This record gives sequence, structure tokens and C-alpha cells, in this order.
Amino acid sequence: MHRHRIILVTSLFFFLVIHASSAFSYQQIEFIRELGDYKKPAGQRLMNGPRSLALFGDKIYIADTEANRIIVLDQSGKTLLSWGSKGEKPGQFKSPSGIALDEQGRVYVSDSGNGRVQIFDGEGKFIRAFGSKGSGPKQFSGAGGIAASRGLVYVADTGNSRVQALTADGVFMAQISVQTKKDEMKAPVAVAVDVQNRIYALEAGNKVRIFDASGVQTGAFGVKGKGTEGFNGPQDLAVDDRGNIYVSDSGNFKIKKFDQQGRLLGSIGSEGAGPGQFRKATGVDVDRDGKVYVLDSGKNTLQILACEAGDAPLLSPASPLPSVEMLNDFSRGVNALAMDKRLWGLSGDSLSAVGVIAGRKIGSTGSEPGQLKNPAGFAIDGRGNFWVSDTGNDRVQKFSLEGNLLQVVGKTGAGEGEFHAPSAVAVSPRGNIFVADTGNKRIQVFSAKGMFLGMFGKPGRLAGQFWEPLDLAVDSSEIVYVVDRGNVRISKYDSTGTLLWEAGRAGRQDGEFKAPRNILVSPDDEVYVLDSDNARVQVFSSQGKFLRKFGSEGKGPGEFRSPAGLALEGGVRLYVGDRGNSRVQVLGLKQTPAVPADVTAQARVNEIQLSWKPNSETYLEQYRLYRADAPQGPFKLIGTTAEPFYIDRNLPSNRSFHYRLSSLAGGGNESALSATASAATPRLVPSPPKKAGIDPSEKQITLAWLPNTEPFVDHYRLYRTKQLAAGFELLTKSDKTVFVDSPLADDTLYYYQLTAVGKEGDESQPSEVSFASTPKASLTVPPLEIGKVELSEAFASAYKYYETHPLGKVTIKNNTEKAYPKVKLRFSIKEFMDYPTELEIESVPPKREMSFELKPVFSNKILDVTENTTLQSELSLTYHVAGEPRTVARSFPVTLYERHAMTWDKTAKIGAFVTPKDPVVADFSRSVIQPYVDAYPNLHQTLVYARAVYAALGVYGLTYIIDPTSPYQEFSENAARVDYLQYPRDTLARKSGDCDDLSILFAASMENIGVATALVDVPGHVFILFNTGVPEKERATLGFASSLLVPHQGTVWIPVEMTLVGSSFTKAWYKGAEEYRDWSAKGKAEVMEIQKAWEQFKPATLAKGDGKPVRVKREEIEAKFKGELETLGRQRLATLSAEYLEALKKNPNDSTALTQLGILYGENGLHTEALEQFQKMLALDKNNPVALNNIGNINYLQDRLEDARLAYEAALKAVPGDSGIMANLARVLFQTGKVNEARKLFRDAAEIDPRVLRQYGDLAASLGIGK
Repeated sequence: MHRHRIILVTSLFFFLVIHASSAFSYQQIEFIRELGDYKKPAGQRLMNGPRSLALFGDKIYIADTEANRIIVLDQSGKTLLSWGSKGEKPGQFKSPSGIALDEQGRVYVSDSGNGRVQIFDGEGKFIRAFGSKGSGPKQFSGAGGIAASRGLVYVADTGNSRVQALTADGVFMAQISVQTKKDEMKAPVAVAVDVQNRIYALEAGNKVRIFDASGVQTGAFGVKGKGTEGFNGPQDLAVDDRGNIYVSDSGNFKIKKFDQQGRLLGSIGSEGAGPGQFRKATGVDVDRDGKVYVLDSGKNTLQILACEAGDAPLLSPASPLPSVEMLNDFSRGVNALAMDKRLWGLSGDSLSAVGVIAGRKIGSTGSEPGQLKNPAGFAIDGRGNFWVSDTGNDRVQKFSLEGNLLQVVGKTGAGEGEFHAPSAVAVSPRGNIFVADTGNKRIQVFSAKGMFLGMFGKPGRLAGQFWEPLDLAVDSSEIVYVVDRGNVRISKYDSTGTLLWEAGRAGRQDGEFKAPRNILVSPDDEVYVLDSDNARVQVFSSQGKFLRKFGSEGKGPGEFRSPAGLALEGGVRLYVGDRGNSRVQVLGLKQTPAVPADVTAQARVNEIQLSWKPNSETYLEQYRLYRADAPQGPFKLIGTTAEPFYIDRNLPSNRSFHYRLSSLAGGGNESALSATASAATPRLVPSPPKKAGIDPSEKQITLAWLPNTEPFVDHYRLYRTKQLAAGFELLTKSDKTVFVDSPLADDTLYYYQLTAVGKEGDESQPSEVSFASTPKASLTVPPLEIGKVELSEAFASAYKYYETHPLGKVTIKNNTEKAYPKVKLRFSIKEFMDYPTELEIESVPPKREMSFELKPVFSNKILDVTENTTLQSELSLTYHVAGEPRTVARSFPVTLYERHAMTWDKTAKIGAFVTPKDPVVADFSRSVIQPYVDAYPNLHQTLVYARAVYAALGVYGLTYIIDPTSPYQEFSENAARVDYLQYPRDTLARKSGDCDDLSILFAASMENIGVATALVDVPGHVFILFNTGVPEKERATLGFASSLLVPHQGTVWIPVEMTLVGSSFTKAWYKGAEEYRDWSAKGKAEVMEIQKAWEQFKPATLAKGDGKPVRVKREEIEAKFKGELETLGRQRLATLSAEYLEALKKNPNDSTALTQLGILYGENGLHTEALEQFQKMLALDKNNPVALNNIGNINYLQDRLEDARLAYEAALKAVPGDSGIMANLARVLFQTGKVNEARKLFRDAAEIDPRVLRQYGDLAASLGIGK
């Protein structure tokens, strides 16, 4: 097909007129191609009566309406795929009238004749369907166009004169309509959504309506008419990324383009069969390049046109709207729900766990203490106890987790502490108990011990009064929220009972209620209300403003019948008791975090440091960072982080970079991008080298200078001249700070200058001029002389290393024809060596040169050096001539780097900085872990210790800060450059450090308590591993995914990313695991075990410090990272128990699975569940010793010593002589005062197996039984 390019005016086949002010201007239009041939008969056509199309990449998806199918074309018109036929089954259609694709490429089809929406993957595989014929929520009457945008689906419900918004899995979210006395939306046939969440609806009645994200109409335009000004049976609309609106005006045979205010920008088309002509324009869409695609059901073709974008700016995308997604459900009818470590439900007159193995129930029907009568609600306090509103018995009862009755509060009456049909209980963060005293129309407050504290509210319909307070919730600030079914409203009170606001009234509109049932407050202060008779959940702000809703009447996913009970897990998972459908539905909350604010960019050497105000949402998972080379973009994703800072590393110098950020919710949405922050990396121009020393000797001059501190210095250039007036010439380049210029002429004056050169070639100004003269030639040659001397830089941190590894070497030369015996070579550096290093050379043969290593023995005074300096070393050679001693000596400069300096040519050098025996470190680490010893038997001890140390550092206030003078990534990329590290005590004192400093501190703390560590060196970064000691083949016993563990040298190690200090240990662990997986897959993860590093570089012995001990209490740790170890324990339990639960599904009598499951439950403090498993074992074999012994253990842990004794005795009867059971029984006997019996039994156990002396060391000591 030919490609036509023309300037259109009104006399041609088609035209586009653009209005500019009061004048006209014309825009270039290109006809690209037309797909399909209208001349072909029906059976051979590409399409038949198509109504709608959608674009995804280069593919064109078409609802081929009369053929009841979907076809997929490429840009040339080739059919890539098709599916569907006429019918009612999944994948079949009756007049499919709308099609849309979401960001993941899923296909949504409005199956008009079947009254439903069908969803397919991009290849046509059926996923699901939702909807039915009717007029209720999620019901359709002649569904028309459809749009999909970021988790939401919008359907033009033509026959019901509305647009419905639903989630991708069919949960009803909202209805958009206009019904006022002056205006009414009628029969919308098409719908579109732009990137700012605005909704566009096209009415068959010739009008376009624009709504904001909340469904409020913000604009409308269009009248019935012919030509360019009006509409005549419009069929479809589309919106481009500049907000321009395209309408297929079928009756006028045109495609029209409008701006947001409804101003006509232009139109194209006329009646006919040629290019740019239409017989019945139906579907229309526009791609990102501005190409317009138009379906013509009269010609059964698709035309592709190109037009200029116009002057309107690109729309800035808004954040996606919050929504929900269906996760799963449990078959269980409940009246109330609550979440602690697991989900609990109230059914009938008992309380039990939801979604776990059927087990115990708390409560039974009746009026006696511990019995319940029509209980309506319950809550769980901070100790895991249940507070149940025993509605029919006019009281509140408190039960333990095991189901034991702990307390009864109240009785029938209207006085203080008395109740009439109490229906709900809530526990405040302070432990106070709030009770909805429904029959007395008030709220009562009690202490954690059940003592009456106060009450508020009285009967009535006025503000602050109650008529049927049915449920209540208390937030983290002790603010009370009440749902009053009688007054059909919700209300908010402060902790003293003062009314703050009320919201709601009877009705079905947003913010209105019909028999509201339950209320809860999320950790982010959103208020969820179960609007029971409206079969939905409504969400309000903490100020009472309606935010959104979801749910509808029915029995499908996201539908409810007489719902009762709400619970929230982690702020992202909502449980709804769907009582009428006898189930509990689980919905994921797809939250949308705020756009990151106050983003700043600060340039450093080859990097830009970004920081921003941290988001407050508890569900925030990470921030995503985008970078562009120009302010206007395009912006590309460069990284993610969980912390409110990020370092963009390895950037070229002297370049500008521009950044935008978004925030991502866990399991939810990504926010819009932030405002742009920009910065330019500086030029890398070093400063001139300083303190150049010069030392002349025969035929050579030695120069030494202090190293530059800039991390980007690549090398030095040395310039020399004999005449200043002649100028300097380049002598050499060197990456060292010592250079020997030889051979030189005797008795000659030489001048030198030095420059430093950056890694990108920028050269510093020259140093000051240094000069020296070589000495005159000697008239006589000494018998023995000190020849060539090579000395490396000395690092104070590695001072012990030089005792076994040479600092340099010296050449001794014998100039005579005779040998010299017993020659002594001495090497010393004043102040830092208590005595010279002395070597006796047995003999120096005639006319020979011999080389010897120089190994200085430094004193730890060298650690007192606080800045780099040049030292003078002295070499002396003593020999005898005719029995008389002769000595020759020479001095040589040595560059000494202060104690914090090192180079990364050998990663093992870091061992010198890991100082576990430093009293500051030892006191810190041991004080931190002491309260955690044996505190969490369900987790591996090393994991508990590591978490305690890491969390304590965060509580103490330790932060990750890049050292601008020595960022790790700069030095790790050039092993010759000098880095500056902190000792653990320094990092504690400064409360900050780079990645290497933080890793060193953590390693030293863990090594102090006997846990081996290793440094992981990856390009530009380091992080840490610690050794669990668990053999690699037993890694499953840890109970965590293999992707989180590192097998190394036969054992399992756990990675920790120390730059996240201050956040949770779990986050640092997961990040470390991610980094290890990524870099090890590339073969670029070097693991250096600290204890192996010590074999070469022993830890420095620092002088005793005078700083205060660093102490962090366990209470402080657990307050900041509440429930983290418990969560890890639950994760481990879930992982390890899955295998046994699956085995029990296949065989409920699997004794191995019962045993292991019981032990797991016991380790995790789930004593009742553990007992259930062992009791099941006894039901199979009443003398099972394993079950009996473990029942004894569970009872012992709960201080039920008599029950424990009976179980141990029964177990011992089953297997006489079992030393472990004998020791367990002896322990109980001792604690019940039967010391003699215990001593005899324990001694017998030790004779059978002496290992019990070690395993029960405390008991052995108490009984006076030694090894």
C-alpha cells in the first residue's frame, strides 16, 4: 500500500483543522495504511463488524463483534492470534463490544450479550470472568466499552447508565454516574482512563463527561449535531498521553480531537470508502507515538493515521488508586475476628483459630464461669489473652491462650462495671480494656486487671450519644472509634471520651451505612467499617473523610452476605467474616504510598548522594530511583532501597544528573514520581603533593612524599631539571610515594617537582620545588657496602604483619677478593621499634651481592600515629677488618600510614581492624546478648545473637554514612589506593561509618561471642556473613529458604547488609542474601573469613580507651523492632511444618509427622497445639514413650510439675533405662523437693550415659554430682 503525505484542507478527502486562538492553522496528517479489504465477502474478511480495539506494544487487539471473537494483528495486518466463538462458556462470546489491556498484557473483554467481563492472558488463555446480567453492583446491562488501568477495570454499563469500577479480579469498587435534577448520564457506550486517573465516559446521547479519580464530574461537552461542531451517534473515545480526547463520531463519519476543556482541536474524515473516509467509525485508540487507529465496522477495516502531537505538555502520571485483590478464603462462618500471631474467630459460643489444624475451642454454651452465651466480639491483649464480650451473660471474660479462664468482669446491670448485652471489646496499647456496653448505650473502660476506670456516652440520637454501639477500636494514640448501628454512624473520641467527630447516615451512597457492624483502625490510621447490609467495606481517613469502598452482595470472590467480623494483618491483609456464605475472605490491600518528598541530591567524587523525607506508611516496601541525563527525561530505573537515602556510584566527573523517586507498597502500588532533584559531579582535580623529602646518595637521589588523600588520585608524575630556567621535563610516572632516581651523575644539582593525576586524567598544580646534589665520587671503594634498598610503605594497622612478612629488602655488596664472616645487619626505625631488627650473616663471599629481607618488629606505639608521615629508617652493616670492627650506615625514608589506613590489595588486611578483644567491643556485645541466651529456642542461637547485636547497633543510633574522603567503592576498585577504616571502638564513638566500618564492627562483636564471621567483597561494596555452624547438608533445619542462606566451606552462613543498620535485621538479612545471589552468580563475590585473615594480619592491640561503656537494653531493642524474632519464628514454623502438615493430610496417623510437628509447636511456645499432636500419638499407642516424654516436657515448660512427673514416669515405664527421660524426671523430682530421689535417679542416668552430666549441668551441680 502506498504511503500518502499531504497537507490537508477542506477540499481533500480528509482534513484536520486545528484552532489556534481565533484563527485557523493546519496540521500535517499522514495516512499510513488501511488493514482489511471491505470488498471481500463475509467469510473471507479480516474482521466482521468490529467494535473496539486496544494496543499493546506493536500488537493490535480487536473485538471482532459480529464474529464473536478476538483477533490480534501486527502493524502490517497479519493475524497473529485469534480466539473465541459464539456461546456462554469461558472463552466464548455474545457480541463482545469492548476490549482493553492492562500493564501486564492481560486482555479484558466486555462480553455484552453474556453480561460479563472475561479476562485472558496475552495469548488468549482464559483466566477468569466476573459479572452477570442485572442492575446491581458487578451486574451489567449491555456492557459497552472497557478500560484497564493499574489494577482497576472500568466498564461502560450502557443499559444501567453508569460506569462501574472493579478490581482486576472482579471486586466491585465504585459506581460512576450522574443523576441530578438538571443533569443525568444516559447510556455510556465507551470509557477511557488517563494517567492522572481521570475517567472519560462517552454517552450515546452525544456527550463526553470527565470525572476525577473519586468519580466527581469535573467537565462535560458535546451536543447533537452534524459537521465538526456536534456528535451524531458517537461510538468510542480514547485519550493520549497529553490529555487530548479522540472521539469516533460515527454518524458524522469523523474522528474528532478535543482538549481537556472540550475545545475542538480538529477533525478528520468524511463519508466514503477511500483513505481517511469512513462508513461507520467505531473503535478508536492512539499510541504513544501519536498514531491514531480507527475501526470501521461499515468497511470492516482498520485505518492507521499519524498526526502531530500538538503543543499540549505530556501529562505527569498520578499515583495509582488504592484497591484490593482476592487472596483466598477459609470455609468457616464467624461472628467476629481478631488477629494476633494468627487469625482467631468467634463461632457460636466458642473461640478457635481460623485456617489452621482443627483443634481446641475456647468456651462452651452456658452461663457458668468459662461458658459463653451468644458472644458477639472479642479482642486479644499484648500477652495473647482473649477478652470476650459474653453478650448473653452480660459480662466480659478473660481466657488464656490455652483456654483457661483467668477473669470474669462485670454482671447484669446499669451501674459502673455492669453490663447489658456487651457486644465488643478492644484493648488499647496501654493495656486498658474498652467495652461496647450496647444495651446500656455507652462505652466502659477497665484496666488490664479488670478494674473499672470510667465510661462515656449516654442514650440518644444527638452528637456524642449512642443508640446501639456495636463495635469499637482503639488506635496507637488511645483514640477510640465506635460504630453505632442504631444511629447508623461512626464516631471518634479521645482517650477521655470527648467527641472528636461523627460520620455517616442511613443510605447506600459513599459514606452512608446500612446496619454497620464492625470497625478497625489500620497502623496507618485508616478506618475500616464493615457496612453489613450494604455488603461492603468502607474506608475513611482518621478525620472521618470517606476514601473508598469495596465489595458487593453475592457469593463470588469479593462478594458478601451478612458479613460480620474484620481483622487486619500487617496493615496489608484484610480478613472479612462472610457469615452468610460461611467463609472468611482474605483480601490483599493494594495500598498506594505517598510520593517521596524533599528529595535532595548532593554531588561527591564520582557519585551523587540522594536523601529524602522518609515515608510514614508502615506498608512501605522500598523506594525506586530513576535517573536521566536531561531534566525532562527520559528517566530510567537505576536502583531500589528501603532506606531514605541512596548513593549513585561510579559516575563520570563533571556531568549533571537528574533524579526522580517513587515509593512502592508491599504487595501494592508504586507511587507517582517525585519532583526532580539534580546535581553535577565535580571535576577530579587533585591537590599538589605535599612534604616531598629528598635524600641524595652516591649516583642516586631518593624522593618520598605524603600520599594525597583524594580517593580519585590514580598516580603521580615526577618532573626533573638541572637548570630552573630551562624548565622541567617529565621523568616518570609512579603509583608509589617513594621513587629512587638513578643512575645520576656525581656531584650534580638536580631539581624536582611532582604532580598528582586523577583517574580521569586531570593533573594537579605542581608541588614545591625540591632539590639536592649527588655526592662526589668516592676515591676508595669500601670493602662492604649497602647497595640497593627497597622499602614499601608501612601501615600502622598491620604492624604485627611485618614481624613475619618483609617491609622491604636490602642488597649487601662485597667489593673485595676475600670473604667477610659474621657480618651483622641492623635495621631500625626510631621511636617505633623498641630494638633494631638484627641479622647475623654467616659469610659474605668475595665479589658477591646478597639480598636480605627487612622485617621490623614495631611496638604498638605505632598505633598512636594520627596522620601520615615520613620516617627515617637506618640500616647499618658491621664487619671486621684485621680484627677491628667497621660500620657503614645509611638512612632511607619510609612512608608511614596512620593506624586507620590500608590498601585493598589483600582483603585479609581487614583482619587487623577486627578487634574482638577490645574491652569496648567485648562489653557491648556480651551485655547485648546476655538477655537473649536461651530466650528463643525455636530459632538458631547464632541467628538470635546476630539479630540482637545488629538491632542494638540500630537502637544505639548507628548510621551508615559514606566517608567523603575514603568511600569504599573508590578504593576497592584500585587496590593500590589507600583507604581509611575505623576500628570498632571508633565506629561506636562516632555512631556512623561506611560499609566497611559497619561490617568490621559487627564482625568484631560476633567474633567476641564466638560466632565466626566473613567479609564478602563485591565490586564497590562489602557486607558480612556469620556462620551458623549448621552443616550444609542440614540447612533445612534452620527453617528458612535456601535463597536466604550461603553455603560456605561445609556450613551454612547468613548474610547481613550493614548499611541498612537502623532498619530491621530481617531487611538487612534479605538484602544481604539478594546481593550475595547476584554477585556470586557473576563470580564476583570474594569471601574472606575473619579468622583466616587473622592468620596473616592479627588484630591490633589498642590502648585502653577512656570512653563510656555502650549499653543497649533488650527492652529498647524490642520496642523498636517489636515482634521481629516472633515473626521469624513463625516463618520458620510455617516452613518446617509444611512438610509434616502435608504428610498428615495423606496419613493422619503418621507418627513421625506428629512427633516433629509437636516438637515444632513446643519450640514456638504453642503448647496447646503441641499437646494435641502428642495426644494424637497416644491415641494410636497409649504407651508411646516419645509422646509421653514430650508431654512431660510441655507440662514442665508450663510449670505443671505434677503432670510432667506423671508423663515422665509413664514414659520411663515404657522404656526403662532411657537416660534422657531419667534426667527429665530427676529434674522434676528435684524441683518438687524430692532431692534424694532425684539424686539417685540422676546418678543412675549418668552411669548409663555420662553425657547427661554436661547436658544437665545445672541440675548436676545442684545435686552435687560431678563428672
